[in-house]
Amino acid sequence: MLTADVHIGRQPSRIPVEHAQEFSSSNTWRGIVDLALRERVRAVIVAGDLVDTSNQFLEAAGALEDGLKRLREQDVAVILTAGNHDVEVIPELARVAALDSLTVLGENGRWDSLTLPTEAGDISPQIFAWSFPRCENPGNPVAAFPREAVDISRPCLGILHSDFGSPGSRYCGTSRTDFTGLPVDLWVIGHLHKPVLSAADAPARILIPGSPQGMDPGPGEQGLHGVWILDTADTAMTPVFAPVGGLCYDQVALDVSDIRAPGDLPRRAREAIADTLNGLCRTHPSLRAAHVRFVARGRSRMTRDQVATVLSETLSEPFEIDGILVFAHDYSVDVEPALDVAAMMEGKGVPALLARVAAGRIEEDERAWLAAAFSTYQAAVRDDRSFGDIGSDGAPPDVSLDMAAPRRWALRLLEKVVGA
Repeated sequence: MLTADVHIGRQPSRIPVEHAQEFSSSNTWRGIVDLALRERVRAVIVAGDLVDTSNQFLEAAGALEDGLKRLREQDVAVILTAGNHDVEVIPELARVAALDSLTVLGENGRWDSLTLPTEAGDISPQIFAWSFPRCENPGNPVAAFPREAVDISRPCLGILHSDFGSPGSRYCGTSRTDFTGLPVDLWVIGHLHKPVLSAADAPARILIPGSPQGMDPGPGEQGLHGVWILDTADTAMTPVFAPVGGLCYDQVALDVSDIRAPGDLPRRAREAIADTLNGLCRTHPSLRAAHVRFVARGRSRMTRDQVATVLSETLSEPFEIDGILVFAHDYSVDVEPALDVAAMMEGKGVPALLARVAAGRIEEDERAWLAAAFSTYQAAVRDDRSFGDIGSDGAPPDVSLDMAAPRRWALRLLEKVVGA
C-alpha cells in the first residue's frame, strides 16, 4: 500500500467543530489500517508527512501506536520517509518501544534501501528512500541517487518527499526530467496533495499518492483522495487507487441563466450538488460527508443580491442528500445581469454610458474619467454595503491595463439603475 501526507494531528477545515473529529486525519489513519488489513497487504509505505508537526506528537503517538499494533499482529511492515512537516518527530516516534514495527528510511538526508522478504511466487521489490534532514531542504537529492546499488533483477521503488514540479523549491524541489533514465520502476513522491499517476509509457513512472483525505477546500484538496495498492507481481508496476476517509471536498457550479424565479433556486442547487455526489459515490461508495464550494454562474434576471440571499438561506446549515452529510456554507455568486448590453450602448444617458463601460467600449480620452469614477465608487462602497464589495479594497486599478474590475462595477450598477 502506497500513501503520503496523512498529517496526523490536523483537523479538516471549514467543517463544523462537532463533526471535525469524525473526519480528522487520525481517523483517516485508522481507515488506512483497516483497508490494509482487508487487502492483506505486505507493507504500508508512507512517502513523508505521516504526522502534521512535532506539536502533535502526543496525538500522533496514540493514533500511530494503535494502528501499528494492529498491522504488526498481521505481519504488515510499515516503511516511511520523513517529510518537511514530520522530520523532527518521526525519529522520536521510531524510538518509542511500542512502535518498533516502524521502519524509517533515508534518515539524515542519505539514501537507504531495503528488500522485503520474498513470498512464494513473488519477487520482492527493492525499495530506495530518502528523508528530509531538516524542515527546509533546497537541494535536489535525486542527483545523488545510488543507481549502482540497484538490483536490476528485482522491481525497484523510489520513495521521496519532494515539491515535484518546482525546481529550486526549499522543500526539495524536483522536475520530471530529474527522474528520467534512473533504473526505478515506480517513483512514489509525497508533498503535493492532489493524487496523480503518470502514464505507463512515461519516461519516468511517477505516482503522487496525494493526501488520503482532503483537509481543506483548496484546489489541491478537492475531489476523491485515497491510497494506492500495488501488486508487485504485476510487471507493469501499476498501482490501483482505493478511496479512504469519509469526507470529500469538491466544487459544484450551477448555471442559473434559465432560472426565472428565486423560489426555484434551492431545488436546482440541491439537484446540482446531488449530481456531483452521485459521481463521487460511484468510486467511493462509503463516502459519508462532503464539503461543497457552490458557485452560481451565468446571466440572470435575478440580481446578485437575490441569488446570494437564497443561497444563504438554503446552504448555511448542513443537510443530507441520500445519507451523505453536506456542508455547503462556502458559496460564491458570479452572476451577471441578463441585460442586452449591446442594445443599451446605443441609447443615451447613464445606462448607455454604463453599458459601454461594461462592454469595454470606452475611448482613450475617457479612461482618466473612468479611473476617477471608479476610485470614487471604491470609497463609496465602504460606507454603503448595498453596492457589494467589487473593487472596494486596494488602490484604484490602472484602467489602461485592466478593465475587469470597472466592467464588473458597471454591470453591478446597471442592475440597480434598470432594476434588473
